[in-house]
Amino acid sequence: MEDFIPFFTQDGSVGLYNKSDNDIYHSVYGALSEAYDKFILPVDFYNYFQNKKYINVLDICYGIGYNSKTFLNYFLKNFFQKKIQNFHNHAENTETIHTDNILISKCNNSIYTNNILQLFIKKNYKTELKKSAKYDFLKNNDSDNQDEFEKCKTFIKENNKNKNDFLKDKISKYVINIDAVDTNKSLIMLSPFFKYNSNLKSNEKFTGIKKIDKYLSANSKIKRMYKLSNDCNFIILKSLIDIFGYDSILENYKKFIIKTENRNFIDENMLDFMKFYQNYRYNLSSCQNKSTFLHNIYYRYLSCRYKNQLNVLDNSGISLKFHTNDARQFVLKADKKYDVIFLDAFTPSKCPSLWTYEFFDGLYKILNDDGVILTYTNSSAVRNAMLKNNFYVGKIFNQNENKFTGTVASKNKNTIVYFLNDYELGLLNTNSGIVYHDYTGKSSNKEILDLRKEELNKSNLMSATQYIKRNRINEI
Repeated sequence: MEDFIPFFTQDGSVGLYNKSDNDIYHSVYGALSEAYDKFILPVDFYNYFQNKKYINVLDICYGIGYNSKTFLNYFLKNFFQKKIQNFHNHAENTETIHTDNILISKCNNSIYTNNILQLFIKKNYKTELKKSAKYDFLKNNDSDNQDEFEKCKTFIKENNKNKNDFLKDKISKYVINIDAVDTNKSLIMLSPFFKYNSNLKSNEKFTGIKKIDKYLSANSKIKRMYKLSNDCNFIILKSLIDIFGYDSILENYKKFIIKTENRNFIDENMLDFMKFYQNYRYNLSSCQNKSTFLHNIYYRYLSCRYKNQLNVLDNSGISLKFHTNDARQFVLKADKKYDVIFLDAFTPSKCPSLWTYEFFDGLYKILNDDGVILTYTNSSAVRNAMLKNNFYVGKIFNQNENKFTGTVASKNKNTIVYFLNDYELGLLNTNSGIVYHDYTGKSSNKEILDLRKEELNKSNLMSATQYIKRNRINEI
């Protein structure tokens, strides 16, 4: 992460600048907006969710996760949210599992906690809880108290089971599997911590880096602002902890915030959630004594906003797995087919290894018959590689910018909305359409670039520049 400098893009989402490459890895126009415009809106996901129960997504070059986040956000907003509402409506007619109700109904007069929930709502609830909450014990012997504790524990267990059973029956209609691939493990682990700031102050808009500030100072305005639910980051962070472990993520996080300026881009609420989830997974399973039971009471109220969220997300049917290996090797060994592939690798001129004829051959094999590959590039070499691998190829139309800004490929002709026109197809027959090759599947970017350079030198094809000039003259 030492080479990466975070900055706020025009829509308030965080982008990254690489000092070594002197390159911007996210659109200054808006990292979140770009993900929506190029990877989400061009696809009729509504019908995808209506017609498919299982949806497999491959996110190549995950980075800090905007493509996966926007996909999750779309799903949660348009499908999952309605089912959560049904869950809440159901819950209104059932007894809640908050500790105050449990104690009132099952352990009345044992412990008085009637004011805890009100204290929780207040701004400084932690401090006030410690000062104001009073616990009054029965003067019975320990064995009597233990019986009451066991009743409470049984009640909590039964209610949690009923609640989870309801969630599984009513919410988990869809199963979404996301495989996120990237070689940069540090970026992956930081992905859920970056915050979204739609109300940027003037001193937060510029970085001091000429290449970035040149675009930030432009008068272009975001025509549509997108909002990203925190649930997306909760899902991602929960999956990261399960895969990489709490300690590894925390260590990576600490390295990033050593630089004071980096802290402006961090959502501290996600750190709180990470600490909570780590404890929640290993929470105390039994109430052996009064102090343990009281700890659990305090803990339940302190964490109820996260706990309720996790109970829902745990049953959402979403599986997110992270892979920190070369995407070429991942595709070669993939054991499933995908409905959607986000190809967000660095520009072909810098990272040709993920834009070769051979790589698209691999993607063709793991793409479902009605699946789609989405990418931001308009490269003739890339589009030609797709066509040579028997894909139907089209363009992505960005409604916000009112122009075509990317490429879509599919095995199914009916999934393409905007096909390449005659001019664009003709451009593929120039030297700019010469594809990248990686015959071994392990070639370095330099080797791939050198090989293409040799082919360009040997080629008798018209140059792209000549083709463009000729067509301009014909138009006149």
